[in-house]
Amino acid sequence: MAADPILANDGALTVALHVSTVNAVYCLLWTLPPGASAWQDEREVANGDGLPTHVQYDVVGDTSIGWRLAVGGLANSTYGVALNLLQSNTEIVNGHITLTGTLDASGQDTRTGSVHLQSAP
Repeated sequence: MAADPILANDGALTVALHVSTVNAVYCLLWTLPPGASAWQDEREVANGDGLPTHVQYDVVGDTSIGWRLAVGGLANSTYGVALNLLQSNTEIVNGHITLTGTLDASGQDTRTGSVHLQSAP
């Protein structure tokens, strides 16, 4: 498992999605702020058109960012998607999250996951 991302500071965090393969991608993001008991602030970061896109959250250390990724394309083909976490247009430490996989016989795959944002030392 990759190391958790480290925020440069509390505040604006941009989550940018980039699809490196020819696939249809749908992706939802959520946050789990410190002390919260449920995921919140659902945002769509990709709606199937494959164009690079991004969303912005206002976060503090100990916030988690979660995702649900749905990918479609040619049966049994591989795909690559990256979530890049940026502050002030600069990728934060451990802020490049690569999601890869292989589509099933019907040309689909779904992935879920999350990362925990650490405060700057």
